[in-house]
Amino acid sequence: MPKVSILIPTHNRPNNVKRAITSALNQNIKDVEIIVRNDSDTNILYPINWIRKNVDLYYEEEAKGFDYAYVSLIKKATGKYIYYLEDDDYLVNKDILKKCVDMMEKNNKINASIFKSSTKLTDYILYKNKQVKNRVIKSSQMFEMFPDISIDFQLGQVFFRKELVKDIILEEDYGSEVNTDASIFLKLCLQGGYIALLDEIGFIITIGKDNLSWFNFENCFYGAHSYINRIYTLAKKKNIKNLDLWKEKMENNHIDFILKYLDDYYAGIINE
Repeated sequence: MPKVSILIPTHNRPNNVKRAITSALNQNIKDVEIIVRNDSDTNILYPINWIRKNVDLYYEEEAKGFDYAYVSLIKKATGKYIYYLEDDDYLVNKDILKKCVDMMEKNNKINASIFKSSTKLTDYILYKNKQVKNRVIKSSQMFEMFPDISIDFQLGQVFFRKELVKDIILEEDYGSEVNTDASIFLKLCLQGGYIALLDEIGFIITIGKDNLSWFNFENCFYGAHSYINRIYTLAKKKNIKNLDLWKEKMENNHIDFILKYLDDYYAGIINE
């Protein structure tokens, strides 16, 4: 089996990152490297006595957000495949990444595999008993379907071929727009090829105020249109169906998301 690089950005979460690393170590993959980039406020002494030799934990003082960490991490990755896992999330399906590798090794036209996430461990336990069906679709079809999953989407749902996504990650204009995760994935979809859909839950998302991906009102309000417009402009050069409707759905999803959490957002400011 080819090498897999599991890349974990961490910031001020020494306890959570241990859970994330442990879940990565539990994956049923023999040739794996786990690279952890720590950009905490200080070089926190993480509990490393339990870490194995295939875990590289390094410190960088510059902390500009986990999207900047994507670049630093992929530069160190040596695997054929890469998987990004945020430090406050964790894998629950020990076979999920192996299943991704197996599908992509059988079909080299599959550029990425995408699986489901959950916010509750109980959801995963119940879901394990269901019959699941996997399928492969064109990347252009995945692009067209994306508005249906845009708000809940995270890069932790996606398993990539490194050679196909590395340039996309390195060229991203980080800090200029909201939702780098979706931007990276959609740019990959526009390159053609296929996406494998695994109809099962792979990891748990931790929800809360200290969550890396938790709702940011300013970014969602001011950055969403810029991010969607950039992808829309790129997609106009491709044969994407109903592109104007796609853009409208994407923007409406962000508006609905803002309205849903607006009261909670201001309540949080008052409580602070």
